[in-house]
Amino acid sequence: MDDALKQLRDLHLPEPPGLWPPAPGWWVLGILVFAALVALAFRIYRVRRRDRPLRLAIGALDRLLADNRDQRLPPRDFANAVNELLKRALIYGAKRSDAAPLLGSAWLSYLDGIVASDVFTNHAAHVILVKLSYWWNP
Repeated sequence: MDDALKQLRDLHLPEPPGLWPPAPGWWVLGILVFAALVALAFRIYRVRRRDRPLRLAIGALDRLLADNRDQRLPPRDFANAVNELLKRALIYGAKRSDAAPLLGSAWLSYLDGIVASDVFTNHAAHVILVKLSYWWNP
């Protein structure tokens, strides 16, 4: 019997599990995180694409204001450019194609309807836009 006990080896622990392949729970978590990142990237892309016309219009307005401030642009050309920029922003940015053919008082009324005020028909913008409609249709 002593011989049988001497033939036994010491107990040893199994090797610790490696880092690869991960457990199924980690795979599920990884897939969920990846899907959330893809959805976030797609959302950011859509928002940036939707807001691109506004960003371009703001950039163009900044350039126009700088040109006007530096007196590189005559007042008539500045007023024409601002009005054209406003109309383009409405048509392409806000998808309001019904604004394209409007001129004069119809254009002013349309702008008043957008801002829910009479700022265009009864205030300073009226002077600029009435002159513009005269310049466009002499």
